Amino acid sequence: LKDCRRVLVVEGYSDPLFFAELLEHLGTRDVFIQHFNGKQDLTLKLDVFLTPQLLAEKDAICVVVDADDAAAS
Repeated sequence: LKDCRRVLVVEGYSDPLFFAELLEHLGTRDVFIQHFNGKQDLTLKLDVFLTPQLLAEKDAICVVVDADDAAAS
């Protein structure tokens, strides 16, 4: 984490696998991928993970939460 300038936060087990492959395909390096154990876990722990120090040190932080169900009509 300390060696990367960018952080990608994802909520599910398969998400880091997908994004790691995508970032490698794009030739993007220097991204730390932090995953949580689902949306509920992310919701409970995100504010602890995103410390003021982390926010100040990183160039970019992205949080991805995908839809698990079909969108409501």
